Amino acid sequence: MSSNILPFLKKMEDLCRENKLRCNVYVIANNRFIEERENEFLMQIMENFCIRSNIKWCGGLEIGDGVMMNVMRIMTALNKKL
Repeated sequence: MSSNILPFLKKMEDLCRENKLRCNVYVIANNRFIEERENEFLMQIMENFCIRSNIKWCGGLEIGDGVMMNVMRIMTALNKKL
């Protein structure tokens, strides 16, 4: 997670608790990691955020794009040869 998101989450946590907001949180994570499991830390952070904020954690989708990065590298190399 980008460090600039953490201050937002802290303010949001306080807002949710103070105003007793009830909402559902879903996360879609694609941090350009090769494998989706590398997003697990982000999911843990968001789950903990929900617990502290007293809101409902509904899970997330972890996306890896390693295959696409390899395809783009191959395509770039082919374009240079042409």
